[in-house]
Amino acid sequence: MKVKSLDIHLFCPIAKVSHIIADTCSVLILRDLLRNDTVRFTEFLKKGEETGETFSTRTLTVKLKKLIEQGLVTSTEEGYSITKKGKKFETLLDEMYTLGESLR
Repeated sequence: MKVKSLDIHLFCPIAKVSHIIADTCSVLILRDLLRNDTVRFTEFLKKGEETGETFSTRTLTVKLKKLIEQGLVTSTEEGYSITKKGKKFETLLDEMYTLGESLR
C-alpha cells in the first residue's frame, strides 16, 4: 500500500505545515493564488519567467496535483484557485514576506 505524503505527519501539526511549505514551488503557487482569484497554468509559467522563479512544467504539474490532493487548491475550466483551507496559509505567507523583507 502506498503511503500518502502527509500520512506520516498526521500527529504533528507543525510537521504537516512544514511538509507543505518545504518546497519553494508550492509556497509560490499559494502566494500567487492568494493574490489572484484564478491563475491559469501558463500564467504560473509566465510569472516565473518574469521574476526568475522558474520551474519546469513537470514540477509545476506535480506540485499543483499535490496541492489539489491536500485540498489547498482546486482546478476549474478557468484555471486554479485557492480553497478555503488554502486561504489559511495567508497569515503564514504574510509573516514569511515580512521576515524576508527584514533579511534584505
